Amino acid sequence: MLRKGPPYDLVVVAGPTASGKTSLAVRIAYELGGEIISLDSRQVFKGMDIGSGKDLNEYRIDGQDIPYHLVDILPAGTPYNVHQFKSDFREVFRSLLEKKKPVIACGGSGLYLQAVLNMLTEMDKAPSILIIGLNPPAETRRKRIRVRLLKRLEEGMVEEVKRLIGGGVPEEVLIGYGLEYKYITLYIQGKLPYEKMVSSLLSEIVRFSKRQMTFLKKIERSGYTIHWL
Repeated sequence: MLRKGPPYDLVVVAGPTASGKTSLAVRIAYELGGEIISLDSRQVFKGMDIGSGKDLNEYRIDGQDIPYHLVDILPAGTPYNVHQFKSDFREVFRSLLEKKKPVIACGGSGLYLQAVLNMLTEMDKAPSILIIGLNPPAETRRKRIRVRLLKRLEEGMVEEVKRLIGGGVPEEVLIGYGLEYKYITLYIQGKLPYEKMVSSLLSEIVRFSKRQMTFLKKIERSGYTIHWL
């Protein structure tokens, strides 16, 4: 699927949560000599590591560190929206193109992906683009989500949220970040018992993964080709 000779200007790795996007993106970046730009609305924030699934340990392959961008660029709680992301992505993307570096965009935020696709149409010269979609079977996806959630809880995800609150991030802001940060904050507030928090969070992540797939299908129907793996 990847070209022999001149690489694509942009390779997008898309898919629902827990589908293996990061590991594939890192492998592609390694093979092409490229760099990764995150398409994740929460990974931009410092200190939101476990809950946002940064998995920075995966950005190293065969002893080589893979450069990444738009991760850990702002303190948690700082206002940030898709318009700011689009501007930040454009700046990094153009810089990498000038260096003739292939760019791999990876993440699960549909609105951020749409913003990137819109940005490409606004450029004077349309970059060459390949969109790779990961779509594991629904039951496989659900099992991966459950295993990953329990692992992240064991790794200290509740403690991470407590640190964010202790560091001054308002609880209502954390709830607004959704998913892990929402349900764990509600648990810390005493509004959910632990087991209910876990089961509710699991169900919500599964629903979120379905919405991610729906969004990608919408992008596909709009005329973009997604090469599904």
